[in-house]
Amino acid sequence: MEFPFEQAAMRREEMPSGLSREEQQLFLSLRMLYYQMSIGLIDRETGKAEKKKLVRVYNNATQASAFRDKCGDHAVKLWRSIEQAANEYAKTKSPEAAERMYRTIYGMPEATP
Repeated sequence: MEFPFEQAAMRREEMPSGLSREEQQLFLSLRMLYYQMSIGLIDRETGKAEKKKLVRVYNNATQASAFRDKCGDHAVKLWRSIEQAANEYAKTKSPEAAERMYRTIYGMPEATP
């Protein structure tokens, strides 16, 4: 597997702009890995094995980042809906508004009569 920025890492170029945090970490790791290979510190087989490990770490970090983003989006939506329900309750102080706020907080469906 080759990444769009891998050739730049191989040539020891400056890190491209616009990379995610995970891509930045992988770029720097690959650049060091290719450098170590070029000076004979490690052989090609060791480099291939280490690259596999780096890619695995990158994939795990990317998945974790996507999960954090999804959780953050969910939290924002939840707090917006709670805010609406709380504002309604603050205005009316009715049992119905309290019930709606309770159901919103706990993610329960609207009660049907």
